[in-house]
Amino acid sequence: MEFLATTSFAMEGVLKNELTLLGFEVERTTPGLCLFCADLDALVWANASLRSAERVFLVLGRWEAKSFDALFDGIMRLPLEDVLPSNGRFHVNARSFKSQLFSLRDIQSITKKAVAERLGRAYKMKILPEDGIDYPLMLRMERDEAMLLLDTSGEPLHKRGYRVSGHIAPIRENIGASLILLSRWFGKGPFIDPMCGSGTLAIEAAMIATNRPPGLERDFLFEKWGILDPLKAQEIRDIMRSRITPANTVIQGYDKDPKAIRKARKNAASFGLDSLIHFQCRDLEEFSTSLRRGTIVTNMPYGERMGTRQEMIELNHLFDRQILQLDTFRLGVLSGDAYFSQAKSRKPTRVRKFNNGKIITYFYQYEPVARR
Repeated sequence: MEFLATTSFAMEGVLKNELTLLGFEVERTTPGLCLFCADLDALVWANASLRSAERVFLVLGRWEAKSFDALFDGIMRLPLEDVLPSNGRFHVNARSFKSQLFSLRDIQSITKKAVAERLGRAYKMKILPEDGIDYPLMLRMERDEAMLLLDTSGEPLHKRGYRVSGHIAPIRENIGASLILLSRWFGKGPFIDPMCGSGTLAIEAAMIATNRPPGLERDFLFEKWGILDPLKAQEIRDIMRSRITPANTVIQGYDKDPKAIRKARKNAASFGLDSLIHFQCRDLEEFSTSLRRGTIVTNMPYGERMGTRQEMIELNHLFDRQILQLDTFRLGVLSGDAYFSQAKSRKPTRVRKFNNGKIITYFYQYEPVARR
C-alpha cells in the first residue's frame, strides 16, 4: 500500500528520516511531503509516531491527467468501493502544482462527480446519502500526475492533546519537534529553551527523551472506519508504550512572563511530563547556566509576539550577549528576522527558510565552536 505524509516545507528531510527509522520504504520526497510504502499497520505507526508530520494520507490511486477527461476516467478506474462505503461523507479538497489542470474549484467538482459515479455504480445507487462517517478526500496534482488521497488523521497531527492552555502565537508542535531533530538533539545531553512561552519545545524534547510517540493517546479518523482491527491497533499502541523509557537528561524552559510559565507547567502536566522539565520565570537578561555543554533551541518573538523594529534589534543584541556567547552549546534559533545573523559575534553554520503558518521564518543553526 502507498501512503503520503505531509509536513511543513523544508522539513521533509526530517520526515523522511522518521519514516526510515520506522522501517517504511520512502519512494519519493518532495517539498513538504514523503510518499512511502507500508502495510495497513502504518495507519497506527505513522499517525501516532511521526513527530514532524501534519497528516497521513492513504493513496487511493495516481495516474497522469493532463485533461479533465483524464482526471475523471482515472478516478472511475479506481476500486474506491473497497475503501469507501455507500453512505460516507466525501468532502473533496484540491491542490495543484505545475500542472495543466490548475483550477482548484474545477478539480474538486470533477473529482466529487467521478467518486459519486464510481460508488453509485458499485453500490447500484442513483443517489448516495452521505449521512455516515467522514471520508475526507484530497485530489493532488503535481506535474500532471493526479493523486487521489484519503485523509486518515482527521485532526492535524500537530494537535497532540497536551496544549490545554494556549499562549500568544505558539509554534506548532510538529514544527517544534522538527526544529529539535534538525538540531540533532535526540534525547541525550542537556536541552534548554530560554524563551519557552507555553513550553512547546521543552515538552516535545521531553517526549523525544522518553521515546514517547506524540500521538499515542489521541484518536485518529481511520479508527472510525473499521478498516483496521481495533485489537490490532491496541496491540500496536501497547508495543509503543512498552518502548517508553525514563529520561536521563536535563530539560529546562525559561520565560520572563509568569503567566507563560504557569501555562507551560499545565501543558506539561497534562501529559505527565512536568517532573521531567524544569520551568522557571527568568528574563533573558538574567539567563545563565552552569552546564558545560548542551543544546539550546528557541522560538524568538516575531509577528504578533514582537513589538517595534527597535525592540527586535534590542532583543537580538541581548540574545547575542546571553546565548550566542555559549560557544560549547549547539544552538537552533527560529526567528522572523531575515537579518538576525548580521553583526553577531557568532555566525550560523546553516540557515533554513520556511513558513510557520503564514509567516516567513528562518531557522539559524550554530555548531559548537569550543570544547571545555
